[in-house]
Amino acid sequence: MFETIREFFRQNESVKKTSQALITHPNTVRYRLEMIYKRTGLDYRLTNDKFLIYIAFIKKLLAKVNNE
Repeated sequence: MFETIREFFRQNESVKKTSQALITHPNTVRYRLEMIYKRTGLDYRLTNDKFLIYIAFIKKLLAKVNNE
């Protein structure tokens, strides 16, 4: 899911462009984003939740960089 959310933000939050970049079906991207909601309660379609998802993504990315 990390790769999906990273690409989702890279593609300016476009499910279609994300699916093209990941070479997968748009419904697969939606499913993965829905899994984030089920695990965190954060909905990628809501601005405030999207912001929190982005902050969590950046935090994980920074942690990954610091561990290398």
